[in-house]
Amino acid sequence: MLSNRFIKPKYGSGCFADLPATIHFLLTGKDKPPCANSLLSGIPNRYKTVIFFLVDAFGYNFYDKYRNKYSFLRQIEKQGKVIKITSQFPSTTACHVTTIHTGSPVSQSGIYEWQYYDPNFDAVIMPLPYAYAGMRGSALPTDVDTSLVFPTRTLYQSLHADNVNSYLFSHVAIADSVFNRVVSKGARIHKIRTLPEMLVNLQMLLKTVRSQDQSNYIFLYFSNIDTISHHYGPNSPQLDAEIGSFLSTFENFFWRRSAHKLKDTLLMITADHGQTSVDPETTIYLNRDPRFEGIKRFIRKNRRGELIVPAGSCRDMFLYIKDGLWEEAQQFLSKRLAGKAKVCKTADLIDHGYFGPAPPSRALLERVGDLVILPYIYESVWWYEKDKFEQNFYGHHGGLTRDEMEIPLMLYPF
Repeated sequence: MLSNRFIKPKYGSGCFADLPATIHFLLTGKDKPPCANSLLSGIPNRYKTVIFFLVDAFGYNFYDKYRNKYSFLRQIEKQGKVIKITSQFPSTTACHVTTIHTGSPVSQSGIYEWQYYDPNFDAVIMPLPYAYAGMRGSALPTDVDTSLVFPTRTLYQSLHADNVNSYLFSHVAIADSVFNRVVSKGARIHKIRTLPEMLVNLQMLLKTVRSQDQSNYIFLYFSNIDTISHHYGPNSPQLDAEIGSFLSTFENFFWRRSAHKLKDTLLMITADHGQTSVDPETTIYLNRDPRFEGIKRFIRKNRRGELIVPAGSCRDMFLYIKDGLWEEAQQFLSKRLAGKAKVCKTADLIDHGYFGPAPPSRALLERVGDLVILPYIYESVWWYEKDKFEQNFYGHHGGLTRDEMEIPLMLYPF
């Protein structure tokens, strides 16, 4: 459906969405997923403990750049396994952390981007901060049941039903958020502040669980690479320093101290997405660029008469179009974005499996926009409202280009 400028998610054969079921199988031996033969070939398929480390934005291109610079990465490649898999679409943190915590792919969770229209609030919201879009300090109304916003079942609850203990390391800034409280049900939370602290506490936890009979799942998350890449760009010296710091810290505070002590344990390291370079100076703002004069007439309004904008990100901008104007709006945008971006009907992407192989849930269909703008490499398209919606980043993700979509899956059995 799309040109080779874009990468289609490999649901069922090598995609982030396949990982929750794979983890459950590795710890219980139950419900072997279709992807297991390809992902797990050459290594044991059953463990007492699985350590899953989600390194935000550590795309495959970054792994490839550093693979020969750190001894533990070389060891994983030689004695374990490294596979190139894909992100889900959209290639954004919101949908991936939801998937890894709940087991629900984008098509089922309905949490498809950092911000989108939710009819439960009749507004564009940010589900993870649980706030209105562009208003980070705001709070969504408490009279809406969170079961209408987030999936109600977690991976940790499923593991608990099979006698597997789950432990989740979460930064103190988000550990008690509405989102985190919902999606971490069934796990024991360990609050942390820094990476060295987390790795030392991980060693202490592993020492404790070694003496127990039950199986264990341990989840860790690191966000700094994503943050620095957003602010400085994926090719910046600042990001190079940040990645180097992360890899050195992991090698010094975990690998060298604990690797030789572990048994019947699988280490899994992956990312939710990568990043691609963008430039605030070249961002196209649909409501400011004179070429797009008249765009507002296509866009739906909420019950308060406000335009429902913007959803997604500058790498995958979703638009809510009035009934009967989809074709005209697509043509209007495609003509003006020629050479800059592809404009697609989301219904077509859903039908072709870009949001996942299963039929889409009601939650997704109620929330997803009618059109999506997919910028080509280095391009960005967004909506401007000063101090509320601006594109100030030099690195971003959400789209379907190679650097955004390809991620490493590192597997190392101890």
